[in-house]
Amino acid sequence: MAVSSVSTSSLRGTRGWLLVMILLIGVFSTVEAYTGGKLPIRLELVAAYPTPPLVRGWGGIFADSSALQANLDIIKGRGYNGFRCMIYNSDLGRTPSISSIVNAVNVAKANGLWIILDRHAYTDSFDTDPLWDQVVAAVKDLYDQIIWQPQNEPAYSMSTLTTMYQNWINKVRATGDTHWIVVSIDYQGFGAPGDSGFLSQFPQVTDPLNKIFYDFHDYYFYQYHPAWSVSDAQAYADQVPVAVNSLISAYGRPVLITETGADASGGGGWPPDTVVAGSAGYAPESLAYVSREVSDLDAIKTGYMLWTADDWTGTQGAGATGALNIWGQYLPLPASSLSPPLTGSFNYSPSSVFPNTTVTFIATAYNGTSPYTYKWAFGDGTTGTGQQMTHRFSTLGTYNVTLTATDAAQGQFTTSQSIAVIQPPPSSGWIDIVYQNTALFTLGTVALIAALALTVWARRKRRKDLGR
Repeated sequence: MAVSSVSTSSLRGTRGWLLVMILLIGVFSTVEAYTGGKLPIRLELVAAYPTPPLVRGWGGIFADSSALQANLDIIKGRGYNGFRCMIYNSDLGRTPSISSIVNAVNVAKANGLWIILDRHAYTDSFDTDPLWDQVVAAVKDLYDQIIWQPQNEPAYSMSTLTTMYQNWINKVRATGDTHWIVVSIDYQGFGAPGDSGFLSQFPQVTDPLNKIFYDFHDYYFYQYHPAWSVSDAQAYADQVPVAVNSLISAYGRPVLITETGADASGGGGWPPDTVVAGSAGYAPESLAYVSREVSDLDAIKTGYMLWTADDWTGTQGAGATGALNIWGQYLPLPASSLSPPLTGSFNYSPSSVFPNTTVTFIATAYNGTSPYTYKWAFGDGTTGTGQQMTHRFSTLGTYNVTLTATDAAQGQFTTSQSIAVIQPPPSSGWIDIVYQNTALFTLGTVALIAALALTVWARRKRRKDLGR
């Protein structure tokens, strides 16, 4: 019958696939045993949400600033690990050249600092701006510690904002870019952070790499806080980490506050006790706000950029380093949490070292300030430099291999291991290989026997069926 024919065909197909699977298991297990478990086949799990960097520093620095290095010297000296760099400023109509932006990225790299490239604008279409195409093409492969900020404080409807951000993300990812991206909103502390309308202001976007920060800007503005006291400022600052945690809880994305600072008038006049007017202006109350805010953000490991360093037009008495020196010197510093001592380690392979065997050494440095340099002393009078080295020991003996790692701030860490170079064992052939890998050989042997038995059974069954 037709049904019987289909059933027999299906069974034969099933036996065929089963035979192939058993043979593959047998071959794989046998070869894996013979190679000592060193087949280059591994399964890796990729994290859906990569660990975000913890970046803290100062913003308002122009890519073409003549005081770029002067600002970075202060930023590094106080223990910060990043800065926010403007590639365009709509307030001033200032657009640094592509070459100056490339230079700023290279300077950031030389200093081991994160750089947030900020298109400092509000109401124009950032997703179609050709400037971004040029910037991404010019610098995306120069440095791995770049963060993109497509727009400073975008003022659009939610649907438009969502579309523009999604377009921008899609476009930059299509270039092969892998950097973090900041999704900002037009929120500047006009109400309490975390109020009823706060969470609804953030556009819902997708990124294949899940490298998205949410961002909001918060100030203690005199015009919105008539109580104007140190205690009121500190109470308001304590709401910022509450807002951050609610945002993370609601959307599962990390937060990087790319702008906060002293009272910048907000269009409503300066506080009555302003110390220095201009964009670096501050009062005791606003300084109390920022001090409490950064302490609170440090406690929950959330990054921030303070406003403003550099020579922003309109700053009175600020000089080339702006508020960074005027009131920044009074803030709690994150040095202890951002720059733990440099440490490191190294490993080598193979674990059994024989004379004239090529040994691979790989170093790893942690903490400190990247980039790192590595120097090796192999204990036999030879040395080398580089994160990964190969070396051969010519004679039997014990060698003390020493690694010295140095970071960009000239911090150093040294570690050593004793390497025993031993006589290689005589060739032992298959008997010892089987003895040392009993489990794998057993599995391989059973699988091969099962495959052979299944083949014999299938042939006999087929002959029997044909003989009917």
